[in-house]
Amino acid sequence: MSGFKRFEVQDAIEFGLNVVAIQPPDAPMELDKELLAPSELVDRIVLGTVDAVGPLGASELELSALYQKLAGTSTAQEVFSALPADARSALFSAQQVLQSLCRLAALRRVFVVGSGDRRYVSATVYHKHWAVSLNGVERAPRLGLNTSGSVNVAVTGGVLASVLGRVFDNPGISQAALIRRYFAPFVSKFEVLQYLDMLVELGVVRAESVDEDVDARVPHRATYYHLTPEFYDRLPQVASAMATAPNF
Repeated sequence: MSGFKRFEVQDAIEFGLNVVAIQPPDAPMELDKELLAPSELVDRIVLGTVDAVGPLGASELELSALYQKLAGTSTAQEVFSALPADARSALFSAQQVLQSLCRLAALRRVFVVGSGDRRYVSATVYHKHWAVSLNGVERAPRLGLNTSGSVNVAVTGGVLASVLGRVFDNPGISQAALIRRYFAPFVSKFEVLQYLDMLVELGVVRAESVDEDVDARVPHRATYYHLTPEFYDRLPQVASAMATAPNF
């Protein structure tokens, strides 16, 4: 986070000129804003930003806040004004920036990393700074994975059951309270979120995200977790998941 702040303060103007005004480093030709769909334009700008941030990466909230800040600077204001309204609006929205990051992640142009939160880095940075190579295979170290890259069924099933049990005992618990009260500092936020997402996909837990006015200067969304009405009907699927430990 501190590295991102240094980047934001020291290199904001250079970023506005070199990333937003032109194109990300891997783009072979000059970015023609008139020929690109808004989503493609946003993806290129987001990719260029993530690449410029470096090994520490950035979250969708940090990126959208950075775009809003740059748009108010005298140097970058003209650059943002030249963007299509749809693309400009998307860059200012943390939710739409996250959608862009998800599209890029599906294409393996960016990777999710970090231990305390979800952060995104470019593919180049991921391979150089984050991945661990074992027998020629690159993997990011994660709870529930053996050194060979295979899933550790006992660990994965145990953590999955533990996370589900905490939601069962505390319906409507917030993401922050769940992690701080039961898992920190021994299991990182990033790891717990993976298991929460797995429970949501299995249909036994429902995630509810709401905007909260904690600080007007920084957008903030809080997520709360509840059991679904189908919880008991879907328990066999959870038991199967704990027994087979689906890869993630």
